[in-house]
Amino acid sequence: MCLIQTIRNHKAVRQHWRCIYCDQPMWLKSPEAFAVRHKLTLEQALNLQLTAEHLRPRCEGGRHSYRNITAACLHCNRMRHQLGKQDLRPADYGSYVREELRLGRWHGIRIHRPD
Repeated sequence: MCLIQTIRNHKAVRQHWRCIYCDQPMWLKSPEAFAVRHKLTLEQALNLQLTAEHLRPRCEGGRHSYRNITAACLHCNRMRHQLGKQDLRPADYGSYVREELRLGRWHGIRIHRPD
């Protein structure tokens, strides 16, 4: 396993396998099993795949380091860059994502934490 995968996996464990931005659970190995467990379509489950998110983008000098990598779902990671939000601080992007999710304008998936 390469360094970035090791860091990503460690961060996922520390985050209880929840996306740093949308706080939804993520999967690494079986989208089908994840979809069944959370009553999602396969398409929805694919959005929640675990990815390594560079807090400071590599194009801006961000490194493959423990301090610069966190665990994020595929949807949040992609949208941060597609929307041009990578210049937002991670905490500000997280607030943006959670507000969009609350308004139903994000990925539309809301899996609540178990009590």
